[in-house]
Amino acid sequence: MLLLAACKDHTALSERQRAEVSGEVKTMLYKYCADVKARGLHAEYDHIDNSGEFFWVPPGATAPLCFDTVISMIGRNAGMYKDVNNTFDTLVVTPLTTRLAAYSARIRSATTDTAGKYVVVYLVETGTVIKRKNGWKLLCGQTSVCPMRAE
Repeated sequence: MLLLAACKDHTALSERQRAEVSGEVKTMLYKYCADVKARGLHAEYDHIDNSGEFFWVPPGATAPLCFDTVISMIGRNAGMYKDVNNTFDTLVVTPLTTRLAAYSARIRSATTDTAGKYVVVYLVETGTVIKRKNGWKLLCGQTSVCPMRAE
């Protein structure tokens, strides 16, 4: 009995801490979408963790991409769109520590390219965010196209 009591996990978050982390992460993710809508894909730079720990697996990729590759892809694709409007259909945040959280989401992504073509796709995304000195940042994750109806 004493051994079990001594092994209690003292790193578990309190309900207050869980709510605080969840709220901060949701605020960051909603701001991320709002920034991209307002300023285009280049706004993503502000929300990605610039560290060697960062990686992302975008739709169609077969392997994770590092920070430099993702930044390069954003730069190449940014000029192709007049409007990008991503909204969360669902968003679930799971606090892991006071500085780390996982999330999963279904995203409605509506884009208009420079030729005026309007496309809506649904994405499924899972990721991990980390709290740095300058706020919460996307650390790693994966985005896939969801097999839902297009609009």
